[in-house]
Amino acid sequence: LRVGAGWEAHKTTLRYAALLAKLVTFPTLNQDQARGLAQRARRRHLQAASAHEALREALQDLPVGGDPAQLAMQLAKAHTLEEQVVVEREEKAILAEQVESLKARLAGGGTGEDGGLGQDDRLDLQAALIRSEEE
Repeated sequence: LRVGAGWEAHKTTLRYAALLAKLVTFPTLNQDQARGLAQRARRRHLQAASAHEALREALQDLPVGGDPAQLAMQLAKAHTLEEQVVVEREEKAILAEQVESLKARLAGGGTGEDGGLGQDDRLDLQAALIRSEEE
């Protein structure tokens, strides 16, 4: 900012500086990291889905009533299973965020000579997103 410049010039400069602070960028180098992220998200999703099925089966096997000592053990087991459900929901939320970031990155595509996604990388990301959404 220059001392002799008018107030409008200062205001415009500050407005552009504020807009630049909101700018979101994505790294375009090391596409292997994006591929690894998609694969890791898919593995976590598969693990969470299988753990969810096992949890559902375990909850259905819990008998109702009976010996008070047995009931205490069952309550402890149910509490442990509830904690697992909470952890799985948190993991599912994290996976959903990762899928959304991959979708945004895939939709953006990047610009510039080497700044964008290559055709192979774009196809790999699309395939990973489709697999994760199907499951």
